[in-house]
Amino acid sequence: MTTPTNDGVQEVVRAKRFELVDDDGRVRGEMAVGSDGPILALFNRHEAPQFSAFVSDDGSSDLYFSDPLSRLRLSVSIGSDGTPELALNDENGDLRLSISMESDGTPNLVMRDQNGAIRLSAWLYDDGAPSIDLWDENGNITRRL
Repeated sequence: MTTPTNDGVQEVVRAKRFELVDDDGRVRGEMAVGSDGPILALFNRHEAPQFSAFVSDDGSSDLYFSDPLSRLRLSVSIGSDGTPELALNDENGDLRLSISMESDGTPNLVMRDQNGAIRLSAWLYDDGAPSIDLWDENGNITRRL
């Protein structure tokens, strides 16, 4: 139900889905409620998604940033337990760097090579002391600092 104001602008518009279109009729944005929660998506002039935001019914939320070819390059997530993660992907959409925090507050940093193998991981021990592991391409720790 909408309520018009004196200037003709609706104060409230209710719907399950909205589409934002440009002058040529191309969909440039969408706001909807999916099966797991609300979604906001923004599209480039070729109608390829470049930004999406999700809030799931389990309490988790995600922001996704894609390049002009719709390859996921950056994501920011909050898990249902409140744990945050930042992930950066390469031009193929493969995860290369992630920064996260465990539910106990322990920060983590993980770097992967072009084949997806972990090559560096860093975190803090409970006493605050840092640790860095260097890994070989076969998944073996070669050095701990």
